[in-house]
Amino acid sequence: MAVFALYHALALYRTGGTFYYPLDDVYIHLAIAAEILRGGYGINPGEFAPAASSILYPVLLTPFAGTSLHLYVPLAWSTVAVLASGALWGLILAEAPALPGKFAMLLALLGPLGVNIAGVAFTGMENALHGTVSLMLVLGLLRYLRTGRLGWLLVAGIVLG
Repeated sequence: MAVFALYHALALYRTGGTFYYPLDDVYIHLAIAAEILRGGYGINPGEFAPAASSILYPVLLTPFAGTSLHLYVPLAWSTVAVLASGALWGLILAEAPALPGKFAMLLALLGPLGVNIAGVAFTGMENALHGTVSLMLVLGLLRYLRTGRLGWLLVAGIVLG
């Protein structure tokens, strides 16, 4: 979470305090979300166009469409994804077969950097949520292998994936 916050602080500093997403795709998803609120699905009113890279993501962006807060909904989802991914990564390491202490600490610190959790979330796209779902699957499978029972985390990961 610290790296994610640092990325945003640096971006705000470089833009003189103006908030922007680094990719135009976020703005396309926001436009589709606003159109969903009007009863359509696409960029232009009344014109169906599946221009989103994910069918569900624009639906997740519909809260606050038409308000000044709408711009920050992808940031909120990215923040949720970073926090959830961090928690899931910690649980995976805690529940994984025994690892030597120093190696486990190294994985705990460098793993999120290695898979670039903060960088992916910084884009404001659905990829951060995809990463979170992938970690749900890994932890769900780890628990299944240990207990032989399907848990809610594995089922939720499959459904959301």
